Amino acid sequence: MSYWNDFYKKKHTLTPSNFARMFSGFTSDSDLVIELGCGNGRDAIFLHSKVSQYFCLDYSREAISLIDSYGLENVEAVHGDMSKTNLDRYTAIYSRFSLHSIDEERQKSLFSNLSKCQPGTLLAIEARSDTGAFEGDHYRRFINNQEFHESMVSLGFDTLLHTEATGLSIYKGEDPPVIWYVGIKK
Repeated sequence: MSYWNDFYKKKHTLTPSNFARMFSGFTSDSDLVIELGCGNGRDAIFLHSKVSQYFCLDYSREAISLIDSYGLENVEAVHGDMSKTNLDRYTAIYSRFSLHSIDEERQKSLFSNLSKCQPGTLLAIEARSDTGAFEGDHYRRFINNQEFHESMVSLGFDTLLHTEATGLSIYKGEDPPVIWYVGIKK
């Protein structure tokens, strides 16, 4: 966790991601959204005004402090573990670049919680695909696209959008293959 606390002490872009821009087309002003792994809040800053209430969850206390410092209306920042969070009260769940940051046991727990979501719950996940390489100094567990999609189907989500491609999440010259998934609970 010290890696992420140190990471969020540095200045980073607050420009919304392409994934957040895409996701905003699926949301409504009555949605109660939770973002799993909110990081520095770049997507929360963009999305919070488009929904009724926005919850930012992160395991890094530094990230939560950043969110609190923005003073955003209708946003609540919560320190916690996404794999242990009850998700059935939200109408939309948003996760960008956080699924590949947890190990398989925590993913299993998270998926168990997703299986308990209410019908009509919107789910949006962006994660690094296992078709690309990564060099870095922090943990990444790359996601197999086919296995991931099969998991979403088995959890009871109908697919609204699903792709694996480069060109979706370019950052400082990096263009990793990523999975974009949007589904709705049956």
